[in-house]
Amino acid sequence: MERLRSLSKDFPLYEPLAGDVPTTPSSAIYKRVEAWISRMELDNHHDPSLEQHAFLWLTGATPRRTTTRNIAIMTHSSGRLAASLFFQGSPRTFDTLEESMVIQALAYQLGMNIEGMCSRIGDTVEKNPRLLKEGSADEIATKLIVEPLKAVVAAVQHHEDQGDEMPLTKVKSQPRLVIVDGLDEAPFSSEVQVHLLQILASIVNGLGAAFPLFFFISSAPEKHISEVFLNDPMISCTTRLCLGAGQRLEVDVGMFVTSAFEDVKKTYPDPMKIPSTWPSERDIFDLTIICCHDPSTYMPTAMTYLKSHYGPGSPPERLEALLKFPLVYDPHSSLPLVPLDSIYYEILSSASRIDEALDVLAVVCLSHHVKISPTSLDDFLGYPPGKVRETLKHLDSVIKLSNDDAEIRFDPKFKEFLLDPELSKEFNLAEEAGHALITKCVLKRIKPDLVDTRNWWEIEALYYHLPRSTPVPEILESLFKLDLSSYLHFLSIAVLTEILYPTGQVFGKNMASSVNQLFMWFHGKHLPGYSNDLLGHHMAAIDKWMCDQLSVEAKLVEFLPSDAHLCLGERELAKELLSVLSKDGASPADCIVLSILLARPEEEYMVVRQFIDDPLRCGGYFLDADRCARLAAACFRYIVSCGLHNDSRHPSQIVVDTSHIAVRSQPHADAVLPGINLRSIDIRHRGALSLLGKLIPRAAKNRELQKLLGEYTISHSDPKDVFYSEKATAAGAAKKYMTECGQKSIAASSITLLHQKHIVWPLCLVVVSATIIISISLVVGQ
Repeated sequence: MERLRSLSKDFPLYEPLAGDVPTTPSSAIYKRVEAWISRMELDNHHDPSLEQHAFLWLTGATPRRTTTRNIAIMTHSSGRLAASLFFQGSPRTFDTLEESMVIQALAYQLGMNIEGMCSRIGDTVEKNPRLLKEGSADEIATKLIVEPLKAVVAAVQHHEDQGDEMPLTKVKSQPRLVIVDGLDEAPFSSEVQVHLLQILASIVNGLGAAFPLFFFISSAPEKHISEVFLNDPMISCTTRLCLGAGQRLEVDVGMFVTSAFEDVKKTYPDPMKIPSTWPSERDIFDLTIICCHDPSTYMPTAMTYLKSHYGPGSPPERLEALLKFPLVYDPHSSLPLVPLDSIYYEILSSASRIDEALDVLAVVCLSHHVKISPTSLDDFLGYPPGKVRETLKHLDSVIKLSNDDAEIRFDPKFKEFLLDPELSKEFNLAEEAGHALITKCVLKRIKPDLVDTRNWWEIEALYYHLPRSTPVPEILESLFKLDLSSYLHFLSIAVLTEILYPTGQVFGKNMASSVNQLFMWFHGKHLPGYSNDLLGHHMAAIDKWMCDQLSVEAKLVEFLPSDAHLCLGERELAKELLSVLSKDGASPADCIVLSILLARPEEEYMVVRQFIDDPLRCGGYFLDADRCARLAAACFRYIVSCGLHNDSRHPSQIVVDTSHIAVRSQPHADAVLPGINLRSIDIRHRGALSLLGKLIPRAAKNRELQKLLGEYTISHSDPKDVFYSEKATAAGAAKKYMTECGQKSIAASSITLLHQKHIVWPLCLVVVSATIIISISLVVGQ
């Protein structure tokens, strides 16, 4: 590591001089850079769009270096800067600095600032000592950056005890920003500067979603650098920012436009269609003015459209069409708003085989958490090899296809255009039809024996896309014939994985709602030749799956971490109910079912609610009238023991008020109340009161329950009571229950006695609260 350390001295992490304060980041450029950094730092490494923004290229006017310097200071001071390469003023001379040394310096800085990486770099160098002296820049990037970073993440995911590991959440929070300033001033030829950019791109592609580094690159708009950023593959993963305003900005963008026109004239296959006088100065000026307002999206799209070898029209004819698009003027700017939607519409209008192309685009746009290549899409859609690439080649202005196995990419704005019917008109991707297309393809690929199906995406895709699909006959026929039991077996594995290792990627934020939507879609779907709807047809398989799922959740509920979620029940509520009712014989399964009763409203969770209410379907999990009466009695005993049936404030509110008093009396003391979980108290109390209101109407005549309800009244006279709604519902249910049982409450005649009896618990809490205040005061006094 000593050699790497010496190299890194040429490119230190940006250490501002004492008293060096960056310019206040108030300009639009600073805000856009900060927004880009914040987006890339989101804890969502499975978002496929992140790689489309892995590079930000800052170019333009003279303040560029000052801007980069200030951003480096701010991100370094906030711990977000992983590495930096400042080429201007590098101590090494032009003759001694080599391309591989730059990558070595980058590797060293990353190793020093990303926990768990340094030891792996050291191990690699120790095993291969020739790497630093003889290895190419590409090899060093792979061996010292990509592989060590992927190993860090993999080790944590598999809970390996490597000594320098950390929780996965901490790995994701490590600094990932790399700043490269003055690339055009690097002491290399233009070819080597271009190769350095290509190496950085290969690092991003090699890491993928495992540990997405992102690069802020600042340089002058030199022709060789501009060509890299404005062409494949960099154009699809770069956000471009041009510094400067007015004439300065026009000059910078004008250089890009002029360079692109030169490329069109050199590369277009039929030069006879391009006059020697094309383009005119007026053409260049007009297009430059439009591109100034959106150099990051409109400019590369327009230039690529002019250069495209496919579709009707020569470059001059296409330019004429571009310049005729109607402009809309922004009242806050002297520049026109770019007609990006118009150019998208023009490109789609001139493309051949557009219907097939829209099918392909629908699959790419709507596929959930998956990257799609032309080869994989040929296979998925049942096309002959190469058909997807042939279909999309006429859209090369907006779609990037580097090779048949690379991901199909396009700008997010193009996706927004396709999904907006007002903008895309006849080219709109109707989402329900698109999801139906994906569902049909998935159903064709699901084999009767799913054990051999290795593509997990197909298992998850049916769950995700089916509820969003139009119920066309082809889908219904396949679903009626589907061996749903086998599919649900694999769904159980996916659900269990999400419960134990929650990511939110497969099922979204609400797993219970997501799975319920799958079954709800079956409701009311009929097909000639079948007596029941789709839900009734598969009812036996669904019921067995839910029984098995309840069994699993009952075994897990007490041991799951706080961020875990259940698929049928509500984990946090079920756990608190278990603490209340277990001593009265309630089982974990009972509490799971009760949590469904409380947290899953029937109008939104019809399938699971009807399941738990039908004894023939849920079997031993059914809560009959006698069990409901016993559970209601246990629940009410807990409510009385806590004094919750009175109007007095509940314990958690008193504790909160007490802690506030303590803080005000001792402002320098940390008012920490160990062992008190206010959220847990609130869930437990609110759950017990809500549950009582649900159980009493289901309860059979029960002597113990009648005695409790006859002896104690649930007071709900104070609308400010935090549990007023729950108490009112429970009180109404209790009154109706006692009326049906032919009894009257005896509590009204002894209300004075009750208030005397149950004034004890608030007095006890007052004593405890006073003790807390005195204890904090003594600690501060010491």
